[in-house]
Amino acid sequence: MKVEATAARRRHTITVGDGTNTTTYTVVNAATETVGNVVTAIDSGAALVGASLVGGKIQIVAEAPYKVTDANVNQQLATLKASGAEIFFDVTTPKFAAMSIRRVAEIGWKPEHIIPTVSESISAVIQPAGLQNAEGLLSAGYYLEGDDPAIANDPGFRDYVAFMDRYMPDASKSNGLTVFSYVIANAMVTVLKKCGDDVSRENVMKQAASLKAVQTPMLIPGIVANTSAADYAPLEQMQMMQFANGRWERFGPVRSGIDPGAVSDSFKTIFRYGTSKRALADRIWDRVLALRSRPSPKALAKRAARPARRRRRRAPQP
Repeated sequence: MKVEATAARRRHTITVGDGTNTTTYTVVNAATETVGNVVTAIDSGAALVGASLVGGKIQIVAEAPYKVTDANVNQQLATLKASGAEIFFDVTTPKFAAMSIRRVAEIGWKPEHIIPTVSESISAVIQPAGLQNAEGLLSAGYYLEGDDPAIANDPGFRDYVAFMDRYMPDASKSNGLTVFSYVIANAMVTVLKKCGDDVSRENVMKQAASLKAVQTPMLIPGIVANTSAADYAPLEQMQMMQFANGRWERFGPVRSGIDPGAVSDSFKTIFRYGTSKRALADRIWDRVLALRSRPSPKALAKRAARPARRRRRRAPQP
């Protein structure tokens, strides 16, 4: 995430998004803006905060990392509120985003609250947090909401509804994760069709890395997928949205994180899928594999206790 500003008019462009999915949001305030972050204490969270600091034209007054094992983020939010931050970048996973939204309301803090796309699901995040607590929340999206009456006549929406009625009639059509899965599945279908009869790994990767202006049902109109051998991120466009009256309402134009003038060159360098980002992804994946292959403490304890139990069973009876 990145914050930029033009000091003369106090007109500030905030670039928000997940990875290469970025968009810009302009805020005009009379006072000097200050920003606070709450992020996960892992490499990917650190990368986002690092991006936030590029430019340094709006003061970052506080950062409060959390661990996924934490019971809540109450202390982190207390720290951020006490810092006087007026813009709150809430870089949290869905569980902690719900906690943050609810707690921000409970402590009477009223910052410009921005959450990442991964945590914008109404059913998984907003409803557990309380609809009234989420009023005014900001985020950026790239797919349509499954229960938006404004898209009832959209051909992509009709295809989505028909698919869900046929294959998943009991699933919620309004769940953002369901819509996201449908978008990704359609993208995979596009790749496989491009492969023809050659579905070798090499050809699948080749076709996946050569998508050009692919329109997928349930993407916001104007947003298309593009990839190349140097850029594996298919979506680099988003549209700002605000939570109001129980639903997300999109506003402003569809913007790209690589539009000329939309963000700084330094920010584009950070989020372009180049050598540094590829190395970061490799480090995260290596860590995931290491954690998967490492026995859990509970499993180790069971393993250690096994010989003792066997010895007890084999001990001769008096």
